[in-house]
Amino acid sequence: FDTFLKEVGDKTLGDKNQFDGITSEIPEEHSRISFTADSALNWLNAYDDEQPYFLWVSFVEPHFPFVDYGHWAEYYKDKEIPLGNLEPLSIPDNAYGEYLKKLKSIDYLGRREKDYVLNCARHYYGMISLMDQRIGDIIKAVRDRGEEDNTYLIFTSDHGEMLGQHGLMTKLMFYKGSALVPTIIQPPRDTKTGVISAPTQSIDITATILDAAGADPIEGAGGQSLLPAMQGENLDRDVVFSEICGLRGEGNYFVMAATERYRYVYD
Repeated sequence: FDTFLKEVGDKTLGDKNQFDGITSEIPEEHSRISFTADSALNWLNAYDDEQPYFLWVSFVEPHFPFVDYGHWAEYYKDKEIPLGNLEPLSIPDNAYGEYLKKLKSIDYLGRREKDYVLNCARHYYGMISLMDQRIGDIIKAVRDRGEEDNTYLIFTSDHGEMLGQHGLMTKLMFYKGSALVPTIIQPPRDTKTGVISAPTQSIDITATILDAAGADPIEGAGGQSLLPAMQGENLDRDVVFSEICGLRGEGNYFVMAATERYRYVYD
């Protein structure tokens, strides 16, 4: 861990090097990703209670600072990776536009040179692939315990990464690179499922877990169980919501209403 800190340094908001991308000298089995996965596996393999369990495995990665490990770093070293639109933003003349200007004024958030972003992307993909590999180990442990047929597996994230799109790095905004996150729900075997095309939001995960467990929904929480929609029913929703508090100490607080096509932002 001391070696990790020495390599990465204090990568807090404001450090211009935190997106540069490096490969750690630490073996991937000693990475923070592996520590998280191994902790989950230790708990899972030791669990012998007859009651159902709820296991939340929260990886920090993929996240800045961009540090990858081992053979995944080697795998992506020379790969050409598709990048988003690196053209600069057309900034609106309003409160959200002023907020975007503040983001762009932080030197490392306004980088969009292709070579720089491509290097970031290679290390970012390396982190994702190691995490994906270790999630596979956790799923295998569930399978080896004979529990795959009666277990819900849910994968999601709290935010994305702009990775140079619109000339910006990091999160903290409502563009799709930041706000559009993956959600994959694998229900127990032989359960009908499918792709949900209607807008969804992160608080739906809570409602979905409670529904799967046969528990009552939380009054006023705002989430909606996705289980009926996974089985082909209409989600009956046209709009979802998101919120950000902006940069630390700047005093901004933005909310967004989003449909499949439009996003409305209010300060």
